[in-house]
Amino acid sequence: MKAPSWVWLLVCGCAVFKGTPTVEEEGGPSTIDDTDTDDDGEDDTDTDSISDTDDTEDTDDPEDTDDPEDTDTDEEELDCDAPVPPESRLDECVTAYVGCGDRFVSTVYGGTSVMDNAEYLSWYCGWDFTEDDYTGTERIYYFENEGKTATIELESPCGDLDLIVAKWEQYGDDATCPTAATTNLSSCDMDDSNGGGEVVVYDPDGTEYSYLIIVDGKELTEENFILSVTCE
Repeated sequence: MKAPSWVWLLVCGCAVFKGTPTVEEEGGPSTIDDTDTDDDGEDDTDTDSISDTDDTEDTDDPEDTDDPEDTDTDEEELDCDAPVPPESRLDECVTAYVGCGDRFVSTVYGGTSVMDNAEYLSWYCGWDFTEDDYTGTERIYYFENEGKTATIELESPCGDLDLIVAKWEQYGDDATCPTAATTNLSSCDMDDSNGGGEVVVYDPDGTEYSYLIIVDGKELTEENFILSVTCE
């Protein structure tokens, strides 16, 4: 039997009314916040909404004074006008033992008076001076070189002081200093440059040798100085 026309109209109307499901019908209302602040009306596809958590303080300071070429190691500087307490002496000859890496300020004031031009001439340390030179006080240090190349440097901008380095093995035995009358040294070097100087000692066979390092002045001066020993 043929259905009445009103039945067909009812079926078609229900189909049209149902239509295509909307987003709200499938999953409920959208809870995603649109962070698009422009007015183009399109959905925002920028999902980069994560806050920057890198709050580490930037230490790249343009005023940073840590210069990789800065070689200042806070070395002690020499003040010619500042009084330097005189060093106590080990005995009547040597003030102190020194070693590789030492650098210190001292003064000739309060030193010994056992060396003069007679010793330096007899040991061929130098020859450009007279019998009246080096008659004041001096500082004598004892250095044991363990087969290295040692550079002994004197800085003496405050007065005319000279550097003398003499090989001397017997001090450790009886704690006495050599003299021109009793000892003939085989090796002695002097640097009498203005403002300081340096002497390099090298023991190629690796044997340990001992040296007397002497800071002395031609004139009767008692100035401050810096002495350092660098080894390689």
